Amino acid sequence: MSNAQTTTFGNDIKQRRERLGLTREQLARKIGCAAVTIYKIEINERRPSAQIAELLAKQLDIEAEGVAAFVQLARAKPTGPPISPTSPTQNQPKHNIPIALVSLIGRTQDVLQARLHLLDTNTRLLVLIGSPGVGKTQLACAVARALLASANGAFAEGVCFVALAALTQADQMPMAIARAMQLDPTLDMSWSALAKHLGHQHLLLILDNFEHMLAAAPQLARCLEQCPNLKVLVTSRARLRILGERDYVVPPLAAAEAMQLFAERAQAIKPEFALNDLNTATIGAICQQLDGVPLAVELAAARIRLLSPAALRAQLLARSPLGVLAEGAVDAPARHHTLRTAIDWSYALLDEAERRAFCRLAVFVGGWSLSALMHVAELDESQALSSMSALADHSLIVVQDSDEADARFTLLESLREYAAEQLAAAGDAEAAHQRHAAFFGAYARQQEDFLRSGQDSERLFNSIEREHDNVRAALAWMLVHQQAKDAAHAGHGLWRFWWARAYWREGREWMEKALAQLPANTTNALPRAKALRTAGNVMYVQSDINQAIIYLDEAVVLARVAQDAWLLGLCLANLAAMVHTNGDNTQARALMLESLVVDPAHNDERGVAYSWELLGSIAQTELKFEEALDYWQKCLAVWRRTNDAHSTMISLSNLAIPSTRLGDYVAAAAYLQEALGLARELGSRRAEANILGNMVDIDLHNEDIDAAEAHATQALHITYQAETTRDIPNPIDNLAICANLRRDLARAFTLIGFADAFRRMHSIVLSGEEQRSRTRDLGGLYAVIAQPQHAQCYERGQAMTLDQLIAFAM
Repeated sequence: MSNAQTTTFGNDIKQRRERLGLTREQLARKIGCAAVTIYKIEINERRPSAQIAELLAKQLDIEAEGVAAFVQLARAKPTGPPISPTSPTQNQPKHNIPIALVSLIGRTQDVLQARLHLLDTNTRLLVLIGSPGVGKTQLACAVARALLASANGAFAEGVCFVALAALTQADQMPMAIARAMQLDPTLDMSWSALAKHLGHQHLLLILDNFEHMLAAAPQLARCLEQCPNLKVLVTSRARLRILGERDYVVPPLAAAEAMQLFAERAQAIKPEFALNDLNTATIGAICQQLDGVPLAVELAAARIRLLSPAALRAQLLARSPLGVLAEGAVDAPARHHTLRTAIDWSYALLDEAERRAFCRLAVFVGGWSLSALMHVAELDESQALSSMSALADHSLIVVQDSDEADARFTLLESLREYAAEQLAAAGDAEAAHQRHAAFFGAYARQQEDFLRSGQDSERLFNSIEREHDNVRAALAWMLVHQQAKDAAHAGHGLWRFWWARAYWREGREWMEKALAQLPANTTNALPRAKALRTAGNVMYVQSDINQAIIYLDEAVVLARVAQDAWLLGLCLANLAAMVHTNGDNTQARALMLESLVVDPAHNDERGVAYSWELLGSIAQTELKFEEALDYWQKCLAVWRRTNDAHSTMISLSNLAIPSTRLGDYVAAAAYLQEALGLARELGSRRAEANILGNMVDIDLHNEDIDAAEAHATQALHITYQAETTRDIPNPIDNLAICANLRRDLARAFTLIGFADAFRRMHSIVLSGEEQRSRTRDLGGLYAVIAQPQHAQCYERGQAMTLDQLIAFAM
């Protein structure tokens, strides 16, 4: 711990965090609080509770003998004022601005002007507008770097760069922003949830390639209204046309600057190249012909390895730029046509096989792997590598850095558009899209087997995330072309990914679109059963239990018709879980036992363990705690043997409940501590909230109301941010229990009033065990609820919105 005379507690926390390479969000996730809490602690605006301080000590590697002193210092009053975000002792704010691999030429004045606009208090939204290839993205990144270097803390929370080119729908933007900010990958982020997270953060958000996301402009405007310290820098080919927008048109390079750019890029390829008396006029003519558009100039310079400047000039003249201009859209800017000319000319330098491969790249969205390319472009491995090497040399593709065994590539959006035009002109678009859909449909189906193995599911989820845009494009193609059976099979392979990464709404929509094309008949029995099972499982997490049961009921019937024992066993097991949630233990047990009989997959120990898991839940609901303990201990042994961290976490959390009911609080606390550590390692926020809620029972047994309130508050914060509807009232009940123990009855009745109204509004049904626990803990309050002063507080809680309740509870 640093000397209190030379530094503050908050600054010491910040330095320790940065030495460990942790962001505020990562540290906050590890200790179960909000990132803004860490920020306020670091600027000495807030003192951590004793519990938070102990968690900080653990995560920041404080030696065991120093923890007591650390906690004491954390709780002591600050001896000086809070550290200002503009303090020169602080490091540069965090950012994810892409690294500039080449120098930015000719944009000094543009960087200065854009920087001044963003520092103007009247500017909340600055849009860099220009044609494709004019350098909007590079300029935006340069502006952001300049602001970080000299804005004196104007963006204390840093800069977040968000690439939008791979998105296909405007409503995907909040999730893309959340992922760029490295928020919890399981959050199903909406615009409102994003605005709540951003709050009052002093942040610069860069939204790159907005032109195909214009439908999201009104939501962006509302987000700016709700986040007073947020500023947004957008790159786009078109104006957003929303209130408060300030546009800056990015011009082409001046002649001298374009020549300098050409020379620098040419020297990178051919070190001996230099501007001289013999080639200056020719290079100047080339740049003038290309209208100073940076991408066009760079593409031309890339040919210097093969052609002299004079030969380059001759090639461009032979391609008749004026003719190409005349063929373009009347209202398109000339620079757009000029860029097309450069791309067209570069394309003409490819051989036939390279052209064919380049055109077929147009069907990929968000990049591709070598194996995907081989299938879609109909190439063997040697041909695929040769084509990618040639296209990279021609600056037509980007080779991505990746830890994956399979190389990965991307295509600039303007080049992808050009490739798509050429693909259509060649009459090959339909076949290429069909191959793309077939490849990613098969890829999606394979994930079911991989994910069932339980081995390194996070790695698999990350791999699927990289291909998710391609899978989306494949599903869209299938459904447009009435290939709903293929879409249903693909969706069934992805449901665990959709469930784990909170793509609940999207997964449900894909499968319901497929169901609309699959009449309930014998021919469609198998794919329809899979689509129903997938939709039912993801909507279960959305608390739409009744509809999920309807879907799973039909899935069971159709799986019997299809005579698919494996699928029937899964559908019966899923239906059993949902029926159990609705309180019918008799039917749930019958369904689960039937699933064990019909499903051959239960012959392996993992399959049996999944069944034990639910049978343990049923036993617990029926107050058979020893039986529940036995089932879950057997589950835990299987998960430990198979190194399944996620299932281990669930079993540990489960085991704590019957342990407490049997009076073994020491064992319960040990189970929960291990489960909490795994939840935070896995980034499983919903599980973390549930575990924190279970820890409240231990705290109350130990008569530690402070710890119980802290755990309940952390759980409420997580469920609120994650928008997991069914879970939100649980920590509110726990806070009401704590308020009752403190004899703060007004607070307690307000909290339970909201919880009751929220459950009614969202049709949330408590299981028998949940209802018994609630009656045990809160029954005394309901016994006196008729008293006028209590009824008034209860009604106040019922009338609250969720946001009002959060403000009240926190």
